Amino acid sequence: VPKDVNAFSVQLACFHELGRKSDLDSLLSSNSWLLDEQCCLYTVAYIAFDEGRFEEAEHYLHRHNEKDPKYAEAWNLLGSSILVPAQRGIRERAAAPNLIPTEIRARIEAAEVCFSKAEQLLAVCDSRRELAHTYANRGVSRMFLSKFDEARRDFERALDIDPSLDEVRRNLGTLFLHVGSA
Repeated sequence: VPKDVNAFSVQLACFHELGRKSDLDSLLSSNSWLLDEQCCLYTVAYIAFDEGRFEEAEHYLHRHNEKDPKYAEAWNLLGSSILVPAQRGIRERAAAPNLIPTEIRARIEAAEVCFSKAEQLLAVCDSRRELAHTYANRGVSRMFLSKFDEARRDFERALDIDPSLDEVRRNLGTLFLHVGSA
């Protein structure tokens, strides 16, 4: 009897949303083959990200993207899995926003690459809201990398698509304050 991978993926997501961690863990341990299936890899990565286990999410997303490099949402989530802990590292270790340690800068550059791959894939489809979030995330990466003009363009593109993104508007304002233009 063939196993429906999509059904397992939905079941994993449901267990997560219902807070049934022991059922989720049991399902994965009794069906280890699920971690070789791209849709389950994405779901497990999403769950890890949602629970703040960013390295684990990154691991599963790399595996997913090796199997399916054309899934924009996975590239976007991979970029976020890299960027969120890098932002924490900046808060904890950077003496100033323009003095980012080399290893954190390299991580932010990797996140920017992921967001750019997602943008390329989303630019040819109808997922405008996802594209807006990708621009917003890449804009944050570029702002940290002192690529201010590119960050501004990404924030403006995101707002052109979805003007209700208040966090993007705040990021754009922060950028203008930082570079001294408005």
